Amino acid sequence: MFNYGLSVLCLIVVTLSFLAFGYWILTYSFLRKNKKGDLKFNKKDHLDITDCKNPSCVRCNLYSEVTQNARTRLKKFIDMNILYQRAYSRIEHSFSENTLQSGSTSREILGPRLKGPSQNPNVFRLKSLPSSPVFDNEEFAMDIDILKENFDIIFSDFCKIHDENCYGSWLQNDTPTGKWSVFHLVNQGKSVEQNTNICKNTFSIVNTLPSLMCNNVFGNVVFSVVEPETTISEHYGPTNVRVRCHLGIVMGLVTPTSCSLSISDGSRTWVRGECLVFDDSYSHGVRHKGSLLDGFRAVLIVDLWHPGVTDEEKVAIDYMFAPR
Repeated sequence: MFNYGLSVLCLIVVTLSFLAFGYWILTYSFLRKNKKGDLKFNKKDHLDITDCKNPSCVRCNLYSEVTQNARTRLKKFIDMNILYQRAYSRIEHSFSENTLQSGSTSREILGPRLKGPSQNPNVFRLKSLPSSPVFDNEEFAMDIDILKENFDIIFSDFCKIHDENCYGSWLQNDTPTGKWSVFHLVNQGKSVEQNTNICKNTFSIVNTLPSLMCNNVFGNVVFSVVEPETTISEHYGPTNVRVRCHLGIVMGLVTPTSCSLSISDGSRTWVRGECLVFDDSYSHGVRHKGSLLDGFRAVLIVDLWHPGVTDEEKVAIDYMFAPR
């Protein structure tokens, strides 16, 4: 009887071991689906500053050129709208306080890493704009309701582009460790036609958002995937006139809290089907401390106008910072 019980116990242990191994293989295969030939991977062993290598990036490489061009376009815009000059006075005063100098580097602009709450947009800061690292969702209730009500449609589009047979254009951002992949529908104010043709439903949905920012170089709509063991270095967004909204898409298979957003002096995690709204001109970064079995984090990033920017200022900013 004892030998029979021991045999049954061994059989159970062996069966469970095979099941666990099978689950690991399936999970590993699923999480590696987006390692395809069309992903542009530029992993670095170490990254101690927040600059990326994309020559078209407004925040990291074109800040001086974009700002100087915006100064010229602002003067032209005011000349064309001389009767409304007072409506744009805050923008004019903001430029007079802009600390950017031609030829300066991102490190020179950002200066030493600050401890605690810090806001430091490195392309354009609109003065006297109320600021908070994280926003109450009620301030963007209409936008958030639209995204949440259409979550299943957006999730379906994500599943299409995450499939290994997708012909869309995934890109990979620089990270000190791990892998951070992005799929742009709008990239710095320009629609990416190849991708919007695949995600027509999502693109149509975001274009109904009343606060959507999409007609200047600060506006983006992008699916973002962060895999386990990835660190996105802390950095500052280019401007304080935008607010960034993350719609949680996939929060991992086991422990979603292993991945978090550090913003100013706090930390936030994502919830599937819910929105996290924050001001990315504050120091922020992402760290996924999980293992392969924890799964990736995926969100839809949508850039919105800061509620403190007037309609007249939005028109001027769109003109000044028109997509390149």
